[in-house]
Order: sequence, then structure tokens, then C-alpha cells
Amino acid sequence: PLMFDFDDLEETEPAPDPIEENKKAAAEAGASLASQAFSERRDACRVLAGLGIAAEPYLPALQSLEKDDEDYEVRRAAKSALRSLRASGVKPRTCEASMEALEDLDSSVQGAITGGWLGPKANFQIDGEVFEMCLEHETVTPVDISEIWEKRWGICYASRIRFEAPEGSPTKWLQPRLDLLPLSPAVIKLEASAGCGSILQPLAGALRQHSGLSPAEVDRQLEQREKQMV
Repeated sequence: PLMFDFDDLEETEPAPDPIEENKKAAAEAGASLASQAFSERRDACRVLAGLGIAAEPYLPALQSLEKDDEDYEVRRAAKSALRSLRASGVKPRTCEASMEALEDLDSSVQGAITGGWLGPKANFQIDGEVFEMCLEHETVTPVDISEIWEKRWGICYASRIRFEAPEGSPTKWLQPRLDLLPLSPAVIKLEASAGCGSILQPLAGALRQHSGLSPAEVDRQLEQREKQMV
């Protein structure tokens, strides 16, 4: 009779899950996007280009590198990666599907269902007070938000504000260019870098004033204010 060695069967390792392997590779490449070495940033872009849906969390970082990186090879690699990912159907998630589902409803009904804004929202906490901000996109990084505050809202030195990472994260603070911002109902605590605590109060005032307004409404409000000051 045939004899089986069950001990050998127990020691046999299962085949690796390709999806999990891609996620792991994407996480490693994503971490290298912030490397000081341009060659590591460039190579990370090239790796992400071939990882399909696993690379989705790193699209904002690739977009940032394409636009702002100081090295031409990195910008070109990021652009090529974004093109490859789009061609394979990978793109940032948006709220367009939700908007289309509601667009035929009466505006008053839309407002009752969505609170007046159909898009994504983020909640920020400053000195114990929580403020709601309407966003244009679901996939945004802390840098994206800081640029809105500084360049569009006029909050000086907003780039020095730190965003606390969710509980259970490996780091205390979100990485400005790599981590995606948690959306509502999550609450993100804000702190300023050492010596810059005063910048939080003007931001709190602006968030309070713009709460519940769409990005377009905020822009119109700011434009009207500028005209009044002329």
C-alpha cells in the first residue's frame, strides 16, 4: 500500500496570493516615492505603473511628482505611470456616480438627502472644535488641502500644519504627499509645527465661515470679498 508523509504536507506553504503580493509591492514602492534619491523615486513610479488597482492609493502622490518633482526623469516616470494606470482602468475615485444618481431629484430633496453638498467632506479638529470642509475630490492628500488653504483661502503658512493619522496607523502624522486624507465621518486633528501655533486660529475662522459651502461657493465668496476690498 502507498504511504503518505503527512508531516511533509503540513510543511508545504500555500502559493502566495497575487493580489496581496501586488499590494505589498505597491506599499514598498509607495514608500520610495518620498525618497531623497531621485533614482528611487523614478524606479518606484515604474514599479507602480505595472501594479494595476494595487497602485490606486498612490495616484495622488504620482500626480504630485508629475507636477512638482525637481527631477525631470522622475516627472517623466510619474507621467508615464499615470498614463499606464489610466489605460488599465485605474483612476482616482470620485463622487460622480452619486451625483448622477441624484441629479434628477428636486434641489430641495437633494439638499435634504446630502446636507446641501453632494461631494465628499472632511472633518478637522482645532483646539477641540470640529469643522466640516466640502471637498472637490475623494482622493486628496494633506498637501492638496494645505495648498487650498494657503493659495485659495489665503491662510499664510498653512503648509506647516500637520494632520494627525488615524488610530492604529504606523506613524503619528499623515505623510503630506503620500497618505490619503480620511473622509467624513472621520475627524482629523490638526497641529501646527513648533513655533507656528498662531496659524491655526485664522484657519479655524475660515473653516467656520466656509462650513457647508461647496468649493465653488467658497471661491465665489472669496472673489466677492476681494472685490469689496479694492
